[in-house]
Amino acid sequence: MNWRRPLHAVGVDLGYSAVKAVALAADGGDLTIMGAGLEPLPPGSLWDGAVRDADTVGAALGRLLTRLRVRCRLVGLAIGGSSVLVKRFSLPPEAAAPGTAPGDLRDAVAREAARHVPFHLESLEFDYDGPRSAAPEAAPGGPEREGPAAVVFGAAPRETVLEHCRAVTAAGREVTRVELEPYALHAAAGLAGRLAGAHRERGAVAIVEIGASRSGIHVFGDSLPAGAPAGAPPDLLASVPAPGTGVLAVDGLPGGVESGGEPPGPGSGRMTGLAGTPAVDAEGFRDRIAAVAREALLEAGLRQEIRVLLSGGGAGFPAVRAGLRDFTAGDPVVLDPLARLGASVYGPAHSVAAGLAYQQVLDRSGPKTGLHA
Repeated sequence: MNWRRPLHAVGVDLGYSAVKAVALAADGGDLTIMGAGLEPLPPGSLWDGAVRDADTVGAALGRLLTRLRVRCRLVGLAIGGSSVLVKRFSLPPEAAAPGTAPGDLRDAVAREAARHVPFHLESLEFDYDGPRSAAPEAAPGGPEREGPAAVVFGAAPRETVLEHCRAVTAAGREVTRVELEPYALHAAAGLAGRLAGAHRERGAVAIVEIGASRSGIHVFGDSLPAGAPAGAPPDLLASVPAPGTGVLAVDGLPGGVESGGEPPGPGSGRMTGLAGTPAVDAEGFRDRIAAVAREALLEAGLRQEIRVLLSGGGAGFPAVRAGLRDFTAGDPVVLDPLARLGASVYGPAHSVAAGLAYQQVLDRSGPKTGLHA
């Protein structure tokens, strides 16, 4: 007999007030959730996507994975926050000339990125989505080669990536993949669609991430080109962060808004005031989300009224929908990738972790994307 063990994959999301994890098992075409949950973090352990205390964060992650009985040693991580830079640009035709080796092409991307990135590349961990090798010469009589290839360049401070990895090491685990949060969220949308049995929708989509301490809007083009293999990278057109714009900064947050199980701030149960961030009312929050949406769509070169998915612990906040009213084609859909796996209690706050786990499943049959540890 041909005995085959199911593939286990774990995604970890290090959030402002809690560590979240999702463990999936894949056996052929069947997906099963092995565990999902969160572990609270002490204030100050992590700020705007950067780990400040790797030992404390690692201890919390270790407790969570032990409680979930997750034995898999390898985990996937996501990097986000205002320190992460995502830039889209076109490579000069000579950079991808026929015969260019993959290493030389990567160097060409780095040189071109230096013109667009306001940091020293030596201090960054980076990767890119685009051509991985030079295209061959066009066959005689065949179609002409297309114009300059678009490249999506993603970078994060090296120390930020290293501190994330140190936290995982402190938990007794090993990082197998470091991904940018926008791609993890897109994978979560793919997971939700797969479980729902829905056909892949063509066209642009904006994934609006509303977290505890920060938010962001990530605009993707066509989800997956026709004929592309499973796991192929989506076309990220723009990623605009909104640091300091999260549900914990909203004064008098309505009681019906969930934070994905993350603990509320001190006081009488109202989640008010991040340290160093002035509290805002719902109208101010709505206006900020609308401004970020306009900026993201402008950067992506798209018109208004595109499909919108809502993610993060604040996805149910009414001010989010109000701020996106002018940009939405139909009602925004809350992204809850675990609902059909019987874990809807965790809601959209676990989208990043679920997407990371699912992307590792896809890695077995498709190309990898992101910042690889």
